Amino acid sequence: ITRNHAHEEPYIDLVLAELDQYLAAVPELATRAVRQLHIGGGTPTFLSPQALRRLTDGVQARLPRRGAGFEASLEADPRVTTTAHLEALAASGFRRISFGLQDVDPEVQRLVNRHQPLPMTEALCRGARQLGFTSINVDVIYGLPGQTPVSARTLADVLVRLAPDRLAVYGFARVPWIKPAQRKFRDDQVPAGAAKRELAEILRSALREAGYVEIGLDHYARPDDALARAAETGALHRNFMGYADVRTDVLLGLGVSAISETPGCYHQNEKVLPVYQRRVEAGELPTHRGHQLTAREQ
Repeated sequence: ITRNHAHEEPYIDLVLAELDQYLAAVPELATRAVRQLHIGGGTPTFLSPQALRRLTDGVQARLPRRGAGFEASLEADPRVTTTAHLEALAASGFRRISFGLQDVDPEVQRLVNRHQPLPMTEALCRGARQLGFTSINVDVIYGLPGQTPVSARTLADVLVRLAPDRLAVYGFARVPWIKPAQRKFRDDQVPAGAAKRELAEILRSALREAGYVEIGLDHYARPDDALARAAETGALHRNFMGYADVRTDVLLGLGVSAISETPGCYHQNEKVLPVYQRRVEAGELPTHRGHQLTAREQ
């Protein structure tokens, strides 16, 4: 995590160099048709629009074949996303985007240190539609410190008004031993048990009433969305990244801590940037750990 934009270009160089090493080791990758390209991990729009375009175009130039129904998608933090970012993504063929919202209540935002005025998110949703994005997802979280049934109903009203194509409604995971910032929350500030379940049900009821289809434990989609159609026809799949309307053959993860999936194994990249950098620059695939699947596991 950094606020220093001077790190952008060197990091993009590393990601593209890692892809080059995969292509050198497995040349037939370049001839496979790519069905999905996803730029994620939280805040890719920290990159400048120019750097983001260089990354996306660099990946697509190295993997030029497109499968039927090719999709390109990106996760975006509205607090650092601009119209210029959306324009750069649209020019690179991106038509699917996911905005993190979490909650709209000012007190909840203060407690989780995420100041994000609603008009900011609304403007980006409108801008994405105007630029031709055909699918918008919004992520929210229930069980955050300070949330109440009243604030959950307000959040539900906002979501229905935003009218995204998909929603991810996640339960808050309180893990202060992993995320020290969560230690500032008191137990009585964090909904748990029946109180947390009530928040989930408020959101669930509002979304179902608005016509969204419930998919699994934490996803919702409009009835005409590809995920909803796949669920209805029995064609829905799930890989370790989540729900999908296509079956994954190979999922190639690039960058620090990225996880890849092949028919025979899972493997994760180095999780510490200097180690990842050292191994990529040495011409090594930067695998940190992995698991080869047995016939029984497959």
